Amino acid sequence: MSLINQVLKDLEQRREGPVSPGGGGISTTPRYTVARRHSNFILYIFGVVLLVLSLAMGFLVWDRLSGTTPPLIMSMGRAPAPAPTVSFRPSDAPPAEPGSQPPPEDTIVGLVDTPKAEAAPRVQDKPRPAREPLIRSEAKGPEAKGPEAKAEKPAPEKTVTKPAAAADEAGRVEKQRRPLTPRQLADKAFAGGYAALRRGDLAEGERQLRAALRHSPGHVKSREMLAGIYIKSGRYVEAGQLLQQGIAIQPAHSMFRKLYARVLLEQQALDKAVAILEQRLPALAQDTDYYALLAALYQRQGRYENAAALYRKMLDTNPMVGLWWIGLGVSLEKLEQNEAAREAYEKARASGTLAAQMIQYTDNRLAALQEIGYPDE
Repeated sequence: MSLINQVLKDLEQRREGPVSPGGGGISTTPRYTVARRHSNFILYIFGVVLLVLSLAMGFLVWDRLSGTTPPLIMSMGRAPAPAPTVSFRPSDAPPAEPGSQPPPEDTIVGLVDTPKAEAAPRVQDKPRPAREPLIRSEAKGPEAKGPEAKAEKPAPEKTVTKPAAAADEAGRVEKQRRPLTPRQLADKAFAGGYAALRRGDLAEGERQLRAALRHSPGHVKSREMLAGIYIKSGRYVEAGQLLQQGIAIQPAHSMFRKLYARVLLEQQALDKAVAILEQRLPALAQDTDYYALLAALYQRQGRYENAAALYRKMLDTNPMVGLWWIGLGVSLEKLEQNEAAREAYEKARASGTLAAQMIQYTDNRLAALQEIGYPDE
């Protein structure tokens, strides 16, 4: 081993000794020097690669922490193309309007399913134009979350609710003209007949009153006025038939009986007139004229006691009616109660309600009773 070491040491010394150029020899670099230079170059390349990798890793870590999109690592001496913007649109959104602005270039628009919200209550307001909601995100996938990922809800459309439509339909039904009832038609005809009579058009008035009774036979005013027209024109038969129908329809209406009794008197049917009045007597306070007519008919029949009784009843309710006192005086005078008759005439004279003709009649009766009471000897 020592021999080998010695040989190696000799060889080492020879390599280190330079050969003189003057001697024609070639100057060479020791082997260990060449190996050292090659090793330094490799270390330099490795350091540069390590530095580049360190910068790239640092930039990636900084981008992760800041939340921005990491750019691609530049390679081959050219900058990479920017990543396209991803935009998502709900699958149930309405199509964009013709005048709306299209999405920018390099934008990918995708469809996403959005959760359906509860149906909003229908409103009557004017609908707003629907806008196309877009979700713009620079994230790497469609599942990106953030404030930009929330889709805008479309505005509710205008609809007419069923209650509102039913209310409109009810309003249209109420505006329709309803047909007049028979009573309303009778009132209308009576008004026309009354106006015609006031104008002096007797024929038109009669026609309208007849029409009123055709619509409603129980129309009292039309029957009374039409009966008056017949009595005034001497058409007693028609008047009697008209009043008989009225009595049958409304037996409690005393005016029909009074008018019918007058028609019977014109036809010289005194007893029948009295019988008609006696069939249904109204309350005395309700219709005193009814009793006055009956009392006058009693006198014409010669039933003076009945007449005097009715006049006394009426005078109990109102002692200031001079005609009733005269009627009582006449009945008492026929019953030969001259003193009571004279007192009745005097009270009639003192009532102050007599016309001039009746005052003269009263004075004549008082003078006659004076002569009867004091005959010449």
